[in-house]
Amino acid sequence: MTLNATIAIVTLNRHAQVAETLGYLADIDLSAVLEILIVDQTDIAIDLTGWQAKFPVPLRLVHLSVKGLCIARNQAYQHTTADVIIYLDDDVIPSFDLVNRHLLTYQEHPQAIAVAGHEELPASVASPLWKQIARKSILTLLRPYLQHSPDYRSFLDVEGYPVALITNSGLFLCDFSRPYPCRVMTPRGCNMSFMRSALIAIQGFDEGHLGNVRREESDASLRLLKAFPDKEIWFDPQATVVHLMSPSGGCRFTSQREWYVHLFMCEARFARRHLSNLGYKFFCIRFTLLQLGQLVRYPELFKILLSPQSS
Repeated sequence: MTLNATIAIVTLNRHAQVAETLGYLADIDLSAVLEILIVDQTDIAIDLTGWQAKFPVPLRLVHLSVKGLCIARNQAYQHTTADVIIYLDDDVIPSFDLVNRHLLTYQEHPQAIAVAGHEELPASVASPLWKQIARKSILTLLRPYLQHSPDYRSFLDVEGYPVALITNSGLFLCDFSRPYPCRVMTPRGCNMSFMRSALIAIQGFDEGHLGNVRREESDASLRLLKAFPDKEIWFDPQATVVHLMSPSGGCRFTSQREWYVHLFMCEARFARRHLSNLGYKFFCIRFTLLQLGQLVRYPELFKILLSPQSS
């Protein structure tokens, strides 16, 4: 079966970044692309005049007055008839064969309903070396346990490392820069694709994930895997973007307190939905230790973690 795709770029207050990304997109292979959608939540929509002539496929604008990343993602798949929706951030440099690599993965793995792409970071925004070493050390220590766990070993690559694995206690073990394909539990929002029919079946992304919108792609992925237990999500290391990680616009906030309120809300919403009661307790302990400084500074954040409200 030959598949086609729509590229969807969701954006807010980043017209310069969108223009730069469109410039990169104009130079890649778009032979399998049905259209490119720009879903703009900025008060004054981006002006695409002159851009259409640079593309061999339709370039369409969807302008939203209501702001919300998940709302915009849902509008994207509702505004197209393509088989596959490829979601890209508005600040990426895509590889020439990005679209074909996403679609080829569906062909190679007929059970796939979503594909996670490869993410590279420029040196200017990469994690400090000590963090990279610490992450690698933790994964090395966990590898024997993961390899012997029936819940996790099918989500490891040929070297025994996870690309995107979520443990029963809500620990995310993710590295989308890995060089080998494997099954994953979630993609990364900057470079991911879904079968449109699958998104329709689960009613898309959870619009209750607000603000800085953490874990919305993981929530959708786990709901897909639950709804279709015989289906899979695959990582393709050749479906690459360089993620420039723009420091302004998008889901950023001017208020640090507001940012942390939404961080806690999104993390807790995800954990309540997908973890057992015991798993949620482990999540709260770990998250409290990681965010202890912010909990001391903003004690109201405790209420978010302790609230019995279900997602």
